[in-house]
Amino acid sequence: MLKNDDTHYVFFGSALAVAASVDRPVKDFLTEQTSVVLSPSGGYAVQTREQTNFREIIRTGRVNATVIGDADAGDHISTLATTTIENLDILGFIKADAIVSRLTAVYKKGGEDDGVMHPTTFHIHGSAFYGLKIDGKHHDISVERCAVDIPKDPNGRHIYTVDENSGYRLTAAGVGTKRLVVMDVAELGRIVLVEFDVFKGRANLTMLRVEFGCTIKGTGSVGVTCTNGHKGP
Repeated sequence: MLKNDDTHYVFFGSALAVAASVDRPVKDFLTEQTSVVLSPSGGYAVQTREQTNFREIIRTGRVNATVIGDADAGDHISTLATTTIENLDILGFIKADAIVSRLTAVYKKGGEDDGVMHPTTFHIHGSAFYGLKIDGKHHDISVERCAVDIPKDPNGRHIYTVDENSGYRLTAAGVGTKRLVVMDVAELGRIVLVEFDVFKGRANLTMLRVEFGCTIKGTGSVGVTCTNGHKGP
């Protein structure tokens, strides 16, 4: 339960295991999505699916999406969003034993936007690729490298800073996107690994996104988590 001046704190957290839509060769989208959204008052939500098969384009084994909002963590309010995707196979071109997207927002109770830094810190500890292969080649991706080349706003200020625990603190007006790896592959399209969107009070982590540009036209996203931390109006 929230107390004192944090009474109007509004939770937000969402987790989406796999999403996909195509325009060619036919128009279709993945209807059996494994996704959850956290209540504005916090709490817990989870959904699990044993397998996914979207037109033989994207196939998975067991997938899970979980969100947790906790207002009783000492002097902090925490929001955690996690997705786990097992045995991913995208057209036989991208394969992974497992992908974990884990994003935590930690808001200090009584915290205020001081015009320089937002009071929320985001953490991506636990996010990882396991056994990732692209076109048969193994790729060892360090998600923590997302701190490299931090994007800047139009005024030349960094969108966020990195604290001693590899957390990400937003600047008060922070808006920007960091993409760790972008690959253009003629046989498939564009592959984006670890896309970290940050804006005031909210962060969004997408572990894998494919923009199909071959015989198939469309998009697919894997391991999407979003959390925030702010007071309501």
